[in-house]
Amino acid sequence: MVKKALLIRADASSSIGMGHRIRCQILADEFSRMSWNVRFVSHASCRVLGNESDILIEQEDDFLALAAAADLVILDHYAYDSSMIERLYQVQPYLLLLDDMNDRGALFCRWLLNPVALDYSENLVRLRLEYNQSSILFTGIQYALLRSQFAEINNSRAFAKNMTKRPLVPADKLLITMGGTDPLALTLPILKRLYALGFNCDDLIVMLGGN
Repeated sequence: MVKKALLIRADASSSIGMGHRIRCQILADEFSRMSWNVRFVSHASCRVLGNESDILIEQEDDFLALAAAADLVILDHYAYDSSMIERLYQVQPYLLLLDDMNDRGALFCRWLLNPVALDYSENLVRLRLEYNQSSILFTGIQYALLRSQFAEINNSRAFAKNMTKRPLVPADKLLITMGGTDPLALTLPILKRLYALGFNCDDLIVMLGGN
């Protein structure tokens, strides 16, 4: 049986951060469990934080050619503006678009995922008028992409019950992390600000990426 092919267009670097790649990996794992053939497509300049199995491209036209031959494409990339998304949709209408801010104008996709419940009605008008298609929206916190171990905790009734009954106590442990990278160099200013405000805790942990 020939496996269906999923391509995921997402980059990760010290300047971009790891967030796009990490949340797409959650989707990649789920599709792999359903016996899909999953490959990431990344720009060659981002190979350092990629995997050996990634398909590396030099320009986006290379990706369009790959996308046309796939069964499904997931796009999580803010270098793609409205016109680039439309070009991709024209060659591959089975497109799942991950979005955060709804600030790119008209959008063209079969499915749209955003854990923030934003109103996309205005930016999906052209999809309906010009392509006679509508987009299935997955918006709201219930669609947040969580790794399986965190999703299991989040769905636990016992955990939720415990958290609602947990008394408010002074913080004795604090973890500060900007994720896989800190492209805006925010960690040190946060630490300085906490120190200036007299914030005190027994254990302060700062977690940084290896880059």
